[in-house]
Order: sequence, then structure tokens, then C-alpha cells
Amino acid sequence: MQKITSSFLSLNTQDILKGAIVAAASTVFAMVAESVEKGQFIFDFTSIWHTGVAAGVAYLGKQLFTPASIISAKL
Repeated sequence: MQKITSSFLSLNTQDILKGAIVAAASTVFAMVAESVEKGQFIFDFTSIWHTGVAAGVAYLGKQLFTPASIISAKL
């Protein structure tokens, strides 16, 4: 089975969904890291939100500038 990734300077729906997952996961990691660093469960949601958005945008930027490739999987 072969799959072609999105072409250079374009995104598909799978890229958008993965970007949202990366943003959500980085938000959780930022919350955990902040609570461990401070030693208490008080969150600065502005910095956490910025971390999530920055991670999502960085992932989409990486996908946008990566050329298309063929992924073959052996079943």
C-alpha cells in the first residue's frame, strides 16, 4: 500500500488534524512542565495557550515546506 503526502506548499486535512493533535499535546506538556517547575497547580493559561499555538503553527509550517513523498507500507 502506497500513500503520497501533501505536495510542496499545500496542506491536506490530515496535516491539519495532526497539527491540532500536536498543539493539544504540547499544551498538556506545557501545563505539566509548569506545574512541576512551580511545585503547585497554578497555571498561566496565556503562556500555555501561546505554547500550543506556536507548536501547531510550527508543525503546519514544517508540513507546508516539505516536498511530497511516497510512503509504502508492507502488510
